[in-house]
Amino acid sequence: MFGFLTLGKEADKTVQAVYNQHFCGLCSALSEDYGMFARMFTNYDATLIYLLSVSQVEKEITSKRVRCPIHFSRRDVILIPELAKFSSAISIELVYEKMLDDEYDEKKRYPTILKKYITKRHAKAKEALTELRFDTNLIGKLMRQQRELEKTNELTIRSLCEPTALMMKYIFGHTDQLTNPTNTVCLEKTGYAIGQLIYLMDSITDYTEDIKFGKFNALFACYPDYTKANGSNKMPCYLPDEIEEIISNCFKEIENGLKDATFYHFKGLIDNILVSSLSDRFTHILSDPVEQKDSAYSSSIISEFPIYASCIPFIPEKAFASNGANPSGGCLGSLIMLAIIIFSLRFMLKGCTSGNVCGDSKPDKIQVNQACGGNKTYYKHSDGKYRENPSSSCC
Repeated sequence: MFGFLTLGKEADKTVQAVYNQHFCGLCSALSEDYGMFARMFTNYDATLIYLLSVSQVEKEITSKRVRCPIHFSRRDVILIPELAKFSSAISIELVYEKMLDDEYDEKKRYPTILKKYITKRHAKAKEALTELRFDTNLIGKLMRQQRELEKTNELTIRSLCEPTALMMKYIFGHTDQLTNPTNTVCLEKTGYAIGQLIYLMDSITDYTEDIKFGKFNALFACYPDYTKANGSNKMPCYLPDEIEEIISNCFKEIENGLKDATFYHFKGLIDNILVSSLSDRFTHILSDPVEQKDSAYSSSIISEFPIYASCIPFIPEKAFASNGANPSGGCLGSLIMLAIIIFSLRFMLKGCTSGNVCGDSKPDKIQVNQACGGNKTYYKHSDGKYRENPSSSCC
């Protein structure tokens, strides 16, 4: 989940509105399949997968209005359950693998409750993907292969790009299995090229940060002379010839693949994301890699809710939950605040019913007249319930 596969800045309001309908449709599908708080896993990459699936449906596509619990309003969404099921499951799968990768590579520690939440939904997502004849072990296998490659001494930039490229190839190719099987070869070529590009872009934008904190970086590992010549930790203002060649070939493969594929809807929107937007990012990325990384994610996170950084460790990677109606804002902050309110109310209500919060008027012990004669004493415990044996605090 890199967050680069989104609309370019030049997209007009009509195109943006159609994209938002797919984004909100995926958000709704995640809520229906995995619970309301799974909406936080809505991301640009999975939205593109959903868009590719929908665009290959031959029948007419219509939007419908659904109520958004985050913004308390009704919104137009494109929601085709059988297609959204695949994209939402892929989104959960990517989140799960991202969590494992962060714990392995960056030594991040996730809160236990969050790990359990993601793991439980990942098990359900694997079941859904299995029903759709998707190899559920492939993504995990490729991510493990990526980590093993980064530990070897003999590194090449092409071999490092390979796991991500194969993952995107398989996911792109599977979108047509749900709709139009004639597009398999075209979409697999496109997905493979996209995988190479986003791995390279991630290495470029993360270059300065990776060097600063001692993390693995493909450019630094594969081209030590190129990076040393710069004389600083900043990204050099040019790319090695081999990478320039890979980038050029990837864009040719993407354009040819999209040209040969059959799309019944939203062809211009797909071209905008996979050709215009990516090309524009690579054109400007060397001018200021950090700025380009921030701009790639600027519509992913609502900035006025800094609490997200402490609640959800992987959120600062900024590939998640933007506002489907206004790309300059975001849904995530509202979702987190809603979750806090709900859990607070549940805690208060539970406390009131047990007599622990709203004033406790229950006696420490009560006597009950038994049917067989005589009285029996019950003692109040810390949870507010009465039991026959006294608690340690009552003794």
